[in-house]
Amino acid sequence: MGAALGARSDDGQRAEGPSQALSCERDAVQFVVWWGRFAWSAAVGWGVLDVELLYFEGCPSWERAWTELRRAMAELDLDVRVRLRDIGELEESEKVGFAGSPTIRINGRDLEGYAGPAVLACRRYPDNDGHGWPSRPLLFERLRAAAEEA
Repeated sequence: MGAALGARSDDGQRAEGPSQALSCERDAVQFVVWWGRFAWSAAVGWGVLDVELLYFEGCPSWERAWTELRRAMAELDLDVRVRLRDIGELEESEKVGFAGSPTIRINGRDLEGYAGPAVLACRRYPDNDGHGWPSRPLLFERLRAAAEEA
Protein backbone atom coordinates (compact mmCIF):
# COMPACT_ATOMS: atom_id res chain seq x y z
CA MET A 1 0.00 0.00 0.00
CA GLY A 2 2.65 2.54 1.04
CA ALA A 3 4.85 1.94 -1.97
CA ALA A 4 1.87 2.37 -4.29
CA LEU A 5 1.37 5.85 -2.84
CA GLY A 6 5.00 6.85 -3.35
CA ALA A 7 5.93 6.18 0.27
CA ARG A 8 8.88 8.05 1.68
CA SER A 9 10.46 7.77 5.10
CA ASP A 10 10.73 10.85 7.32
CA ASP A 11 14.12 11.73 5.77
CA GLY A 12 12.60 11.67 2.26
CA GLN A 13 14.14 8.36 1.21
CA ARG A 14 12.07 5.62 -0.41
CA ALA A 15 10.98 3.26 2.40
CA GLU A 16 11.56 -0.46 2.04
CA GLY A 17 10.57 -3.56 3.97
CA PRO A 18 8.34 -4.38 6.94
CA SER A 19 8.19 -2.77 10.39
CA GLN A 20 8.83 0.79 9.22
CA ALA A 21 6.69 3.81 9.90
CA LEU A 22 6.15 5.79 6.71
CA SER A 23 4.74 9.17 5.88
CA CYS A 24 3.19 9.50 2.45
CA GLU A 25 1.62 12.46 0.71
CA ARG A 26 -0.90 12.10 -2.08
CA ASP A 27 -3.07 14.99 -3.21
CA ALA A 28 -2.18 16.97 -0.06
CA VAL A 29 -3.43 14.13 2.16
CA GLN A 30 -1.12 12.85 4.90
CA PHE A 31 -1.01 9.08 5.42
CA VAL A 32 0.82 7.21 8.17
CA VAL A 33 1.45 3.53 7.54
CA TRP A 34 2.94 0.95 9.90
CA TRP A 35 3.86 -2.29 8.16
CA GLY A 36 3.45 -5.57 10.04
CA ARG A 37 0.36 -5.16 12.26
CA PHE A 38 -0.96 -2.66 9.71
CA ALA A 39 -2.36 0.67 10.86
CA TRP A 40 -3.40 3.33 8.38
CA SER A 41 -4.48 6.88 9.01
CA ALA A 42 -5.36 9.72 6.68
CA ALA A 43 -5.95 13.27 7.89
CA VAL A 44 -9.01 14.36 5.92
CA GLY A 45 -12.69 15.16 6.07
CA TRP A 46 -14.85 13.33 8.57
CA GLY A 47 -13.97 12.10 12.07
CA VAL A 48 -11.58 9.21 12.65
CA LEU A 49 -13.01 5.73 12.13
CA ASP A 50 -11.69 2.67 13.93
CA VAL A 51 -11.75 -0.32 11.60
CA GLU A 52 -10.77 -3.88 12.49
CA LEU A 53 -10.38 -6.80 10.15
CA LEU A 54 -10.45 -9.97 12.23
CA TYR A 55 -9.38 -13.29 10.72
CA PHE A 56 -7.81 -16.59 11.62
CA GLU A 57 -4.62 -18.07 10.24
CA GLY A 58 -5.31 -20.11 7.13
CA CYS A 59 -8.43 -18.19 6.13
CA PRO A 60 -8.56 -18.17 2.32
CA SER A 61 -10.57 -14.92 2.10
CA TRP A 62 -9.16 -12.41 4.56
CA GLU A 63 -6.59 -10.98 2.13
CA ARG A 64 -9.28 -10.33 -0.50
CA ALA A 65 -11.42 -8.66 2.19
CA TRP A 66 -8.40 -6.52 3.13
CA THR A 67 -7.86 -5.51 -0.51
CA GLU A 68 -11.51 -4.51 -0.94
CA LEU A 69 -11.52 -2.64 2.38
CA ARG A 70 -8.37 -0.66 1.45
CA ARG A 71 -9.90 0.27 -1.91
CA ALA A 72 -13.11 1.47 -0.31
CA MET A 73 -11.29 3.54 2.32
CA ALA A 74 -9.04 5.12 -0.32
CA GLU A 75 -11.92 5.96 -2.66
CA LEU A 76 -13.92 7.53 0.17
CA ASP A 77 -10.86 9.48 1.46
CA LEU A 78 -11.61 8.66 5.09
CA ASP A 79 -9.65 9.35 8.27
CA VAL A 80 -9.16 5.74 9.42
CA ARG A 81 -7.24 3.69 11.97
CA VAL A 82 -7.09 0.07 10.83
CA ARG A 83 -6.07 -3.02 12.78
CA LEU A 84 -5.59 -6.46 11.26
CA ARG A 85 -6.16 -8.92 14.10
CA ASP A 86 -5.56 -12.66 14.17
CA ILE A 87 -8.43 -14.06 16.27
CA GLY A 88 -6.05 -16.64 17.74
CA GLU A 89 -4.17 -13.86 19.53
CA LEU A 90 -7.23 -12.19 21.10
CA GLU A 91 -8.65 -12.42 24.61
CA GLU A 92 -12.02 -14.19 24.87
CA SER A 93 -13.83 -10.90 25.53
CA GLU A 94 -12.48 -9.47 22.23
CA LYS A 95 -13.80 -12.46 20.28
CA VAL A 96 -17.47 -11.63 21.01
CA GLY A 97 -19.12 -10.64 17.76
CA PHE A 98 -16.62 -12.54 15.59
CA ALA A 99 -18.93 -13.99 12.95
CA GLY A 100 -16.26 -16.00 11.18
CA SER A 101 -13.20 -15.12 9.15
CA PRO A 102 -12.95 -12.48 7.90
CA THR A 103 -15.01 -10.15 10.09
CA ILE A 104 -14.87 -6.38 9.61
CA ARG A 105 -15.88 -4.05 12.42
CA ILE A 106 -16.30 -0.32 11.98
CA ASN A 107 -16.25 1.63 15.24
CA GLY A 108 -16.83 -1.65 17.08
CA ARG A 109 -19.84 -2.72 14.97
CA ASP A 110 -19.90 -5.73 12.68
CA LEU A 111 -20.51 -4.89 9.01
CA GLU A 112 -23.71 -6.97 9.03
CA GLY A 113 -24.69 -6.29 12.64
CA TYR A 114 -23.64 -9.64 14.12
CA ALA A 115 -23.23 -9.41 17.92
CA GLY A 116 -23.38 -13.05 19.04
CA PRO A 117 -20.78 -15.50 20.30
CA ALA A 118 -17.58 -16.11 18.33
CA VAL A 119 -17.96 -18.42 15.34
CA LEU A 120 -14.71 -20.12 14.38
CA ALA A 121 -15.54 -20.84 10.75
CA CYS A 122 -15.16 -19.30 7.32
CA ARG A 123 -17.58 -16.43 6.89
CA ARG A 124 -19.77 -16.00 3.86
CA TYR A 125 -21.33 -12.68 2.84
CA PRO A 126 -24.80 -13.14 1.32
CA ASP A 127 -24.69 -9.67 -0.25
CA ASN A 128 -21.69 -10.84 -2.31
CA ASP A 129 -23.13 -14.08 -3.68
CA GLY A 130 -21.78 -16.05 -0.72
CA HIS A 131 -18.14 -15.12 -1.28
CA GLY A 132 -15.87 -14.89 1.76
CA TRP A 133 -15.56 -11.09 1.61
CA PRO A 134 -18.14 -8.31 1.65
CA SER A 135 -19.30 -6.59 -1.53
CA ARG A 136 -18.05 -3.14 -2.48
CA PRO A 137 -21.53 -1.59 -2.08
CA LEU A 138 -21.81 -2.96 1.49
CA LEU A 139 -18.33 -1.66 2.40
CA PHE A 140 -19.05 1.77 0.92
CA GLU A 141 -22.45 2.00 2.61
CA ARG A 142 -21.16 1.05 6.07
CA LEU A 143 -18.00 3.17 5.89
CA ARG A 144 -19.90 6.22 4.64
CA ALA A 145 -22.60 5.83 7.32
CA ALA A 146 -19.99 5.48 10.08
CA ALA A 147 -18.07 8.50 8.78
CA GLU A 148 -21.21 10.64 8.80
CA GLU A 149 -21.85 9.63 12.45
CA ALA A 150 -18.25 10.43 13.49
